Amino acid sequence: MGDQPGHEFHGNQWTAGGSAEAKAWAEKIKSSDKSPASPKFVAAVQEAVAALPPGVIEKFRLDIPGHQLPTVVVRGDLKGSPHAVTHRLADGFHDGENQRIFIMERTMSGDKNSDPKGNVAHEIGHAVAWNTGVSSRFWSTFREEHDKLPPGPRSYAKYYRSNEREAFAETFSHVFGMGRDSCSMSRAAFEQKFSGSIAQLKQDMGVS
Repeated sequence: MGDQPGHEFHGNQWTAGGSAEAKAWAEKIKSSDKSPASPKFVAAVQEAVAALPPGVIEKFRLDIPGHQLPTVVVRGDLKGSPHAVTHRLADGFHDGENQRIFIMERTMSGDKNSDPKGNVAHEIGHAVAWNTGVSSRFWSTFREEHDKLPPGPRSYAKYYRSNEREAFAETFSHVFGMGRDSCSMSRAAFEQKFSGSIAQLKQDMGVS
C-alpha cells in the first residue's frame, strides 16, 4: 500500500493536485513494521502529503546542503516507542531534531485518529515553522483574532494561542488540509473567525 502513487484532488484548497515533489514524498510513506497501521489509514496520509502544492515544499529549502523533507512515520500506535509516555495522548507529533513526523492511527489510550489528513497537515505545518520560523505579523494577527472569540470557542482554541508554532500549524492545516475541524468549530467557522491569520499565512507562504 505504501508504494501507491499520490492522488490528485479537486474542489478544495489543494486544487493544483500537488507538486511532483510532494507526490514523490508521499510514495515513500509506509506503515511502520514495529506497529503497523491499516492500509486505509496509510493511504489517507499518503493522499494528504501528495496534494501539497509546490510552495510548501519550497519552504524546506532542499537546495541547501543538509536540508531534507521530514520522514513521515505512520504507526498503529506508540507501543514500544520511546515517545509512548511523552506523547501518549497524541495522534501525531513533529520531531524537529530528527526531522520526523509521526502519525498514529490510535492514541495510547485507544482513541482512534478520525482525521489523519488534517492531522498530517498540522504536523507538516510544525515542520515548516521549524524550518522557516513564524512571522510576527502572523502571530500578532492570530492572537488578536483568537481574543475576539466568544468564551466557548476561545476556551477550546486557547491551546493554539499558547505559542506561535501551534497557531501556525493549526492555521496551516486549514489552508492546506482537507475537511479538518478543530477548536470545537467547523472548518467554515475557523476560516471566518481566523480569516486574517489565514491571509497572512498564505502571504508568508507565497501561495494564493
